[in-house]
Amino acid sequence: MTKLFVGVILPDDVRTKLHAIQPPVSQGVRPTNPDQLHLTLHFIGLADPEPIEQSLSTVISPPFSLSIAGVGHFQSSDGGVILFAEVDPSEGLRSLHEHIGAALSSTGLQIETRPYTPHITLARCHRVRTPGLLGNFLSQHENFSLPAFAVKNFVLYSSESGTRGPVYTGLRTFRLVELNTNTTPPSRHGTP
Repeated sequence: MTKLFVGVILPDDVRTKLHAIQPPVSQGVRPTNPDQLHLTLHFIGLADPEPIEQSLSTVISPPFSLSIAGVGHFQSSDGGVILFAEVDPSEGLRSLHEHIGAALSSTGLQIETRPYTPHITLARCHRVRTPGLLGNFLSQHENFSLPAFAVKNFVLYSSESGTRGPVYTGLRTFRLVELNTNTTPPSRHGTP
C-alpha cells in the first residue's frame, strides 16, 4: 500500500515564480520544496497503485488552460496555517476533476465529498510562527498572478515522509486528449 494522490505538475517557470513568493524557512515555517509544487486534483490515501492506474487510464478529458491569481490561507488539521496560491476553477479543471473522481469511484474508493477548492500549497506554518507572517504574506502578494498555461496531462503521485517534508514521486503520467466533436469518442471497452 502506498499513499497516493492525483495532481497536475507545474511548468518550471511557474514553479520558479511561485518559489519567489514563498516565505523563507524560519521557526515553524516550512515552505514546499520548489520541485514539489503541484496542483492536487484528488487525494487518495493508502492504496494499491495498480488498480488506480488502470482506472485513471480510462479518463478521457481535453487539455485546458490553468490560471493562478491571488494568495490565501486556511487552518490545517494540526492547528497550523497553510499558505497557498489560488487557482482559477475553470470549466476544464472542474471537468477533469469530475472525470478523475468518477474513475476513482469505480475502484470502490471513497472520494472527497467537500467542494473542490483548487490551490497550490506554498508553505505550512505550525503554531509557533513568525509574528506578522500571515498578514505580511497576504498583503504583499494580494495582486499576485501568472499568465495562463496549458495543462496537457495529469499524474498519479506517491507521497512519502522525508526529513524536510513530504516527497512526491510521479508514478505514471496520463495524457489529456483533444476530443474531436465530429466523431464519437473511443469506447473505454475496446469496441466502437
